[in-house]
Amino acid sequence: MKQRQAAVAKTAARNTAETRGAICWALLLAAVLALITCSARAEGDAPKMFDSGGDKGSLEDRLRKAYDEYQKKAQNSTAQSAQAGQTKGQGKVNGAANKVDDLEYKEKIAANQASIKELFAQAEGRYKEGKYREAASFYASVVLANVAKTEQLVADSRKRFIEMEGLAQEHLKNADDADLQRDFMKEVDELAIICREFPFTKVFETAQRRLVGLKARPDVAGAVEYSEGEQLEAAGNLVDALRKYKSITENPRFENSLAAMKASRKMEMLQKNEASREQLKNDMQLLAEKNAPALLTSAKNFLTNNMPAQAKEKLRQVMEKYPGTTFADDAKKQLDQIP
Repeated sequence: MKQRQAAVAKTAARNTAETRGAICWALLLAAVLALITCSARAEGDAPKMFDSGGDKGSLEDRLRKAYDEYQKKAQNSTAQSAQAGQTKGQGKVNGAANKVDDLEYKEKIAANQASIKELFAQAEGRYKEGKYREAASFYASVVLANVAKTEQLVADSRKRFIEMEGLAQEHLKNADDADLQRDFMKEVDELAIICREFPFTKVFETAQRRLVGLKARPDVAGAVEYSEGEQLEAAGNLVDALRKYKSITENPRFENSLAAMKASRKMEMLQKNEASREQLKNDMQLLAEKNAPALLTSAKNFLTNNMPAQAKEKLRQVMEKYPGTTFADDAKKQLDQIP
């Protein structure tokens, strides 16, 4: 009799641990979704899943992996619980523990569902505003979540992707019509919209190739360059966007052109806006931390080998490439000390 009671207790403990294991994975999924939602609320922007120059798909991969692992654990737990249920005499203690775990599990699932609904609401808001790039990031999170009882939101998100593909194709058709009419500025505008707002569509690469080809036309080359700056800005890469705009204003080919005027105005806006100015400062510092130390080390080596002219050149590069950073300040101090 005692041996049977011990076996029942052991089975109950194992069943409770397995159920809790499933809840842990549910908590992991909830944490990932909460991170997405909190980030979107704090920044007022969508997760940058499609941004160029970034780790494309990293957020989706983490979410998918978390969900897959959770599903695997949940399925194993269900199978083992069913097997354990065939054993007689599990007792009231085991039943009470399972009841508590089931309640916690349901609460976590409900929290996940609320997070998915919030993501979908954010996506719909961006979509209606015509901010398709941002909307797509939110819709992608909804599609990948696979939380129970959110199947309709997943289906609606997939429909939105189909609709946005259609919108991108419509812009490509407009570009084709403009090309036939030799209205190359109109063609650039239509292709630029695809590259800026629909980088997740099938026609994106076609639009990019077309824009590169249009660079050979002197009458629209500046407009193409400006569209590239807009793409960088839309992707959140403000440092490179600012450099692109600056290169347009300094290029003799575009002197007194509409592209140069627009680029100058855009530079002024970015530098005046408090949020973008702060982001530029932070991004520039991060970029400098990655690349400036090598230039400073090179300058030091030139000085050690009695080559001051080359050392000055390296220090000036730091100041020009990474203005407003601590590395630029350090480079200026070193430059002032070289005779």
